[in-house]
Order: sequence, then C-alpha cells, then structure tokens
Amino acid sequence: MARPESGAGHRLLALVHRGPASLPGCPEAVAALLARGPWDLDVRFTGPARHGP
Repeated sequence: MARPESGAGHRLLALVHRGPASLPGCPEAVAALLARGPWDLDVRFTGPARHGP
C-alpha cells in the first residue's frame, strides 16, 4: 500500500493488479475485501487497460 502525504482527509491507497497474470474474478474479490475492511482504503486497479476499467 502506498502512503499519501500526511494530512486530514487523506486515505491510504491500495493498488490491486488486474492483468493477464491474475485469475478471473480474483482482483475484484481482493478489491472488494479491501474496500469493506476496517482500514478506510482508497482501492484502485492497476495493470493493462484491456483487462478492465
């Protein structure tokens, strides 16, 4: 996880790789678990554009 600059209103950033090395549905499942967790993470996907939004 990447840490943004300190300050009020900033959330930790969790990057989930979505690409040819991942299994179908796994990145989405991981992102959903991270988003619903107690950490208040800003969850975003990374990887080739052709593998999702």
